[in-house]
Amino acid sequence: MDGGHLHIRRSFVRGEVGPTKTPESVASLPLIQPIAGLLELWRPKCPTTNEGWMFPNEHNRPRDFRDFTQDVMRPAVQAKGHVWKGLYAGRRGAGTMLVELTGNLVAAQELLRHKSMTTTAQFYKKQTRSARANGMKLLEAAASK
Repeated sequence: MDGGHLHIRRSFVRGEVGPTKTPESVASLPLIQPIAGLLELWRPKCPTTNEGWMFPNEHNRPRDFRDFTQDVMRPAVQAKGHVWKGLYAGRRGAGTMLVELTGNLVAAQELLRHKSMTTTAQFYKKQTRSARANGMKLLEAAASK
């Protein structure tokens, strides 16, 4: 991580470090300030690693996120009185919110790094009550010009 971006260069799946799933998965993702700030606070506490892992385990290898979510994230969320919904729910929520805020499915597709916009539209853009009303307001404003 540097300059407010998280750099994806390789993957860690089922204990194996390797290339990303697709060449398009290699990316530098912009981070919003609340997340960048938290990661900046974490970095000095993070175990030293010459491999560049943001969350290394005690063996200087990437931390298994299934274990991390089960042992750390889920209990922290539940301790605050919230219901744990999983990382996929957060990813889907980010895609939905980005489309709603921008009105732009391409922005969500690029953030989620989907090769096909169909994937973004079909699986990551959740229908919301406000979308139809907001769309009608935009249509009305355009028709009034």
